[in-house]
Amino acid sequence: MNALVEPGAVKDRTFHTLDALRGVAALSVVLFHCFYFYGLPQPVEGQVAVDLFFVMSGFIIAYRYDARFVAGLGALAFAKQRLIRLYPLFILASLIGVLPAVVAIALGDGSAMNRGFIASFPLASLMLPSHLAPGTDFVYPLNAPAWTLALEILINIAYAASFRFWTMRRLVGCVLVGFAAVVAAAYHFGTLDVGWTWTHYLGGFARILYGFAAGVLIFRVFERRPFPTTLPWWSLLLIIGVLFFLPPPVVRAWWDFGLVAFVVPAIVIAGVASEPPRRLHAACALAGVYSYVVYSLHFVLIGIFLRLEDRLHFDKEAVSVGKALAFTVLVIAFCVAANIFYDRPIRRRLTRAFVTVPGRHLPILHPR
Repeated sequence: MNALVEPGAVKDRTFHTLDALRGVAALSVVLFHCFYFYGLPQPVEGQVAVDLFFVMSGFIIAYRYDARFVAGLGALAFAKQRLIRLYPLFILASLIGVLPAVVAIALGDGSAMNRGFIASFPLASLMLPSHLAPGTDFVYPLNAPAWTLALEILINIAYAASFRFWTMRRLVGCVLVGFAAVVAAAYHFGTLDVGWTWTHYLGGFARILYGFAAGVLIFRVFERRPFPTTLPWWSLLLIIGVLFFLPPPVVRAWWDFGLVAFVVPAIVIAGVASEPPRRLHAACALAGVYSYVVYSLHFVLIGIFLRLEDRLHFDKEAVSVGKALAFTVLVIAFCVAANIFYDRPIRRRLTRAFVTVPGRHLPILHPR
């Protein structure tokens, strides 16, 4: 390996525009899955929010941890930190997802699907996929969006374990490989809304590889020369909102590819370079915190809400203000309670028990 060079220390910083983007992206995913509750059109490209998460994740992981890897933080210690951050809500969502099957079997409905959901839980508790529940093709049948979290954990740990391998040249090569994989996935599947079922599970690996590697590359460039501000921070929120709802003006596969390969990284670059006014920092930080909570739990809460409607003999196809309000209150109340009374206390205790962070404020040394 070549000698290490010091491109300069990076100070701790909160990227408030990225936090705001995470919040908008999480809401877009929620609407992508339950637009009918609100009588709204489905955000056609809402799945691109996942690619936005992947690129931002690569940037933030590199920003927060590269110096710590140099200081001696190993892959195992890093894995502990990431699992403490992601696992509590992951397992909570899985528990909520399996609950209806447990109740159904307790009431005498021992259908193959319910038994399959329960059989899937031990695998879900290990963040592993399952193909045990007949009637669904979801890779994670208890909580469909969990595929993104599992792949993120996987690529995070792979990056930590091989950190010293990633010279700038090799990182660029990895981005190009990911780019080619995204092209292949778009061509093969006809869309990049892939990764969440067994039919197109491999497409998810293309999305995470390209997105995460592009995010790390954006950081490596930014660390050497900060980006100039190009767009006001608020315009980025409008841009992604419009893009998510905009019907593809060209062939779907290549429109998806253009958004994932070019537009999403450009938005992250612009988001890194722009900041909202100080008075909005707290709101942006709150959006960043709850983006993960909402993303992790919304899908299983949709399932619970639909089952309640069924039990109460409501018309699940009907659209009403009361229905939209009830679902919104359910999601907000549950997510706030889960964050305050479950996720934060558990992560705090686990961090105190298991985590030591070396080199938090050290300069970053990258392979050339």
